[in-house]
Amino acid sequence: MQLLLEMVRSRQADSPFAFQLGPQQYVLRTALGGAETARLDWDAELLDDLIALRSPNPSAERIQRMGARLRQFLLTTSFGQSEAAILDAVGRGEAVQVTLRFAASELFALPWELLTIGASGVQLGALPSLLLRYAWPQTQTAQPTSPTPASESGRILFAWSAAGGAVPAADQVVAVAQAAKRGQIPFDSQRDVISHLSPQRLVHALSGEVGQPPVAVLHILCHGAEQSGSFGLVWNDEEGDEIFVDAAQLRLLLAPYASTLRLVVLSSCDSGNSGTLGSHLGSVAQALHRMGIATVLASRYPLSVASSLRLGIFCL
Repeated sequence: MQLLLEMVRSRQADSPFAFQLGPQQYVLRTALGGAETARLDWDAELLDDLIALRSPNPSAERIQRMGARLRQFLLTTSFGQSEAAILDAVGRGEAVQVTLRFAASELFALPWELLTIGASGVQLGALPSLLLRYAWPQTQTAQPTSPTPASESGRILFAWSAAGGAVPAADQVVAVAQAAKRGQIPFDSQRDVISHLSPQRLVHALSGEVGQPPVAVLHILCHGAEQSGSFGLVWNDEEGDEIFVDAAQLRLLLAPYASTLRLVVLSSCDSGNSGTLGSHLGSVAQALHRMGIATVLASRYPLSVASSLRLGIFCL
């Protein structure tokens, strides 16, 4: 089962970054071309809950309240019918893919994984066999310059930096190797690992040598950081010092390789965090997605060591 939820702000619909605090009305486009409206109040309680959910141990009350609020927002539309269809499909063991496409940047800041489904209060992200995807409107995957390589002709590149603090690089190499073996994608721990990641080292590795298969999967392990309301990655420079790589910089680095990269895994805190509501820059993950990379896997919140290893194991 596949479901697309596509929403746009009713006012200033042509400006996805024109966010304002207070009540906002949104338009949900239906499958048959119709339109329904839903209202969400960006009040102090909602903003406070969004901040609190970033803590290491947010209360179960806040999590449930956020999920219920998102459900109430959508139930003013025909989403109730979709909700029943999702539960039926999951109950039958079907794979379910839900894609959220928003032309209002602030909606990407909401934790839709917590959306409660049905009267039981179970959360969308907890449903087995369900994949939740985020998509920016009018974004297309970059077309390959040559026929798309089969899975065995591409390879994985694992890059890590401890510039922002210690990272579980050795454990991640093992996790990536396991995922590569399971996905039948080449991975050589001698050739395909970049230590002390810097922009120059990444470009050199992605450019590759004649005769080497192209990099199809890029897995980056590092710390995240915030500067001026935006989140980015902490890497090394050529001298080994700490540098901040924002979404725009990473987009420029990877743009020449968008036609061969099929998946980028960002094992980094806040790599899916769009920062200040209404930010034009958006998250690191969103910048890569809008550039044309087919799939970007990232965390909108601080990421634990255990969770970063799960990214390595389940990325393929």
